[in-house]
Amino acid sequence: MKLKIISVPISFKGGPIRRIAPAAFGSLVVAALETLPQPASALIWDWSFQRDDTSMGPAFGELTTTDTPDAQGRYRITGVSGERNSMAIEGLIPTDSPIPGSCRDITAVALVPPGTSTPILECFKPDNLLRREGNGPQLTPYGSTFTFSQGFGVRFADGTYTNFFSSFVDPSLSLEFYSIPPFEILPASTWVADAAFPGAFQASPRATAGPEARPVNNISNVEDVPVPLPISGALMCFGWARQLRRRQRAAR
Repeated sequence: MKLKIISVPISFKGGPIRRIAPAAFGSLVVAALETLPQPASALIWDWSFQRDDTSMGPAFGELTTTDTPDAQGRYRITGVSGERNSMAIEGLIPTDSPIPGSCRDITAVALVPPGTSTPILECFKPDNLLRREGNGPQLTPYGSTFTFSQGFGVRFADGTYTNFFSSFVDPSLSLEFYSIPPFEILPASTWVADAAFPGAFQASPRATAGPEARPVNNISNVEDVPVPLPISGALMCFGWARQLRRRQRAAR
């Protein structure tokens, strides 16, 4: 938003022509701008995952997160882009949404009332949380929560899905659950985690390279989301304009 401060000639009855000082107008503009909310921000990360067995090429791309971590140092992932083997990533799996093909029916082994007809499913679900390197596992380990929500999930353009997460036994180890059609409900005897591929995951927030590197929350690394002018600020500017017009008419 660019503002141009101008001086407007105004004459008053019984007095000489006066000018509104630019500083006075500027103070009104500053007061209006102070009512603007801070723009929503996002932090961009470069990420990659490479399986240990190299059966598939590396998955890599960009992650978008909130720019401020929570009390546990975790950033909320809000978007993803990238590819693997020239297959594009179409989008991020919503938080706590089951990864297709990862669910097993545990009704027979769960403590449920007799006669329960609705199957009880245990599924891989992403929590879409990410930490910086050196602050524990970057992705939530599998089984570390009772909801089995861990890591982040993506959908590829060919209709396959992947959930990237950390190992509960060895948090330094990253894993990938790769799901392909048909997406069927698995029996309780199937331990889905056994189908995960070990590999190396890495994600780093972008920063300016070289000796003049700036903090990652600098504007060069943050994407600002524009917000509309709030009603209070708009009304203040409108009221000032009306008052100016009345004075101009009175001076004629």
